[in-house]
Amino acid sequence: MQRYSLAASRIGIALLLGVPTLSLAAQSTAPKSGAPRAEATPHAKGWRASGEFGIGETADDNVFLLPDARKAALDSLSAAGTATSRYHNMPSSSDYITTLRASGEVKHRGLRGHDLALTAGARYEHYQLDAERRNVSLRLNAAQSLGQGSQLRLRGQLTPRYFYRDYMADAIDLNLDGRIQSSERVYAAGTYRESEVAAGYRRRLVDGTGSRPLTASLDLDAAYVSRQYEAPFQTRDYHGPETTLGLDVETDRTRLGLSYSYGAFRATPGTAVLVLNESDFGVDLNGNGNVGDSHVRSVQMVDFSRAEQNAGLAIRRSLSRTVDARVSLEHRWRTYGSSQPYDVYNNTRRDHRDEGGLALGFRAGEHLRMELGGSAQVQRVSRSLRPSATGEVTDYTRRRIFLNWTYRR
Repeated sequence: MQRYSLAASRIGIALLLGVPTLSLAAQSTAPKSGAPRAEATPHAKGWRASGEFGIGETADDNVFLLPDARKAALDSLSAAGTATSRYHNMPSSSDYITTLRASGEVKHRGLRGHDLALTAGARYEHYQLDAERRNVSLRLNAAQSLGQGSQLRLRGQLTPRYFYRDYMADAIDLNLDGRIQSSERVYAAGTYRESEVAAGYRRRLVDGTGSRPLTASLDLDAAYVSRQYEAPFQTRDYHGPETTLGLDVETDRTRLGLSYSYGAFRATPGTAVLVLNESDFGVDLNGNGNVGDSHVRSVQMVDFSRAEQNAGLAIRRSLSRTVDARVSLEHRWRTYGSSQPYDVYNNTRRDHRDEGGLALGFRAGEHLRMELGGSAQVQRVSRSLRPSATGEVTDYTRRRIFLNWTYRR
């Protein structure tokens, strides 16, 4: 918590230093009342290029999505421990993350003289304390305007390597007492590669006019997502389609966005080392003739297939010519389809997560924008299968605050 407070202080200092400059810049660059808005020349010839660069600082009080007891246990350690300990790659439950973003876009005439935009971008997250979490994401986008507010989109995104957290890879009964102690569990890094390809279509439903400044657009996206874990956690791999439907409604000062997505992600069932209580299942898992042993090592089939749904609401309101506010709400629910009888990770598992966010945006000049905000997450897990002694799937809460600067040219 001290580290989280330090991160919050860093963001606060940055805000105090930035606001005076921001206010002066906004006053000097704000358009005069009644001045016409600059419009891009329609069907301009030749290539047109633009770019964007962003830098941000985020304070996260639960990087690895741990319950309170696990967070306290991690932060009480003086060091990460041995190479097989539970938290070897997880020095701190909270962290502050510096994010760098850059992208470039070129536009040219495409179909029937309408704009074709090609965009390439990269994002780097630098975790100050949890170095294993540092990662890079790459993306490519293509958008073809069809006129009258309609658009076709293609996109691809790749995260070559991302460390999620340490998972139990094995358990060794070193003292041969038939029970697995905490020190006898072997952990390894849960690291994966993730890619996504998608196609989308936007259709303008309502075209605003001067007397009725309201526009509405419908978005439909279809994506294919693939996540591949490094050994020894290949049973956690999944892939499958995800469809997103969105509605944007915009007036002269307010923009409202509604979205719903559904993903059907399939995993290949495979074996994993679990630590189980025999009394939970009434089965002699270690073959010693009784069913009363607890914390027993057992190799069982698991299945990480799931259906995932997200419903979101976002409202952005212009408070002045240079300031706007954004409120967002999202509910995510997951249903795991495992029918493996000892799969205490996923059999009958249901996850429900709620997230709320609030941000203020400030235009600090013609090309510069600052945004300050925060969010909170709460996840609750339910299942009717008897609990596991492995204990990796749990409830959690998470809070983040951030300060972002974006320069567009």
